[in-house]
Amino acid sequence: MGRKGIVCSEADILALVSAPASIEIDTSVGDKGIDNYHIDVELSAAFVFNGKEVVESVAKQVVAGLRVGRSELIDDLRSKYRDLIKATLHRVKTDLSTPLINILHFAVIKFVLQETRAQIDKISEQMEETLFQQKYAGSRSLMATQRRFTSFRQNRNSFTYKINRTIFKHLQREETTELRQLSEKFLGNSIPELLNIMFNPMLSASNPLEDSLLHENYALWNRAEFPMAIEKLEAHLGKLFPSLQLLPLKSKVGRGSAQSEIYDELGGLFAAQNLLGPSKDQKVLVSESFCWLDQPGNVRLSSTQASIAVLLL
Repeated sequence: MGRKGIVCSEADILALVSAPASIEIDTSVGDKGIDNYHIDVELSAAFVFNGKEVVESVAKQVVAGLRVGRSELIDDLRSKYRDLIKATLHRVKTDLSTPLINILHFAVIKFVLQETRAQIDKISEQMEETLFQQKYAGSRSLMATQRRFTSFRQNRNSFTYKINRTIFKHLQREETTELRQLSEKFLGNSIPELLNIMFNPMLSASNPLEDSLLHENYALWNRAEFPMAIEKLEAHLGKLFPSLQLLPLKSKVGRGSAQSEIYDELGGLFAAQNLLGPSKDQKVLVSESFCWLDQPGNVRLSSTQASIAVLLL
């Protein structure tokens, strides 16, 4: 390391770089069916009822272009979410294992995603019905309704993303403030990145190239040039740092139908395959490996970031 901690060479950069650990979830803790694991999850009736109310309220505000602030409904959802997770965590002392509780966490995420999609579909159907009625009646409001419906269809994916992110941000705050110590007490540190996975912004988007997702979390890449830019960046960094492993964003290995995921209820894997490639059916142990370029800490090191920026010019 150079004087006063300043990065002066490639060796100094490598000394600061750390590779993230792989993430693994063992699904064998669930009940095995004929050829797949199937886990039925029952959420509390109070949480489900309140969750549907919140999704409906937030969806109406987002579609109307209104700012969504904190409300009594959202506070009630956070409270019920806290009670739900606390009750689940305490069951580690009786009938639930730590790996199974980690998997059960994702049931809440799936619930919100499903309800948001259902609410967006409902709004779309209501607008179509209104449009049909106004056409039939020769209403003078027909032109305005057509404009609103066209705008809704054009921004549907953006609305979906904003609704999901609004709700997930409140649940994540509950996890990081009220539930963190309790989770560490009962679950330890079995999956350090669990919250980052559960509340990953990509889960809220219809696909990884959704404009709202890129605008909020990444650079605004041109859709056609995005894959090419990534490949060029990886190739260049691979030459600069040959001693570091650099996993490609998209695997070039093709997969047959037998190797692909069998179930994709929310369509996330299908939406991501153009960018990330087809997903492998990992059956029992679901794992994800990352390279040093995927580690956020490496980017946050200002000296490293500055050195890499200079090298890329």
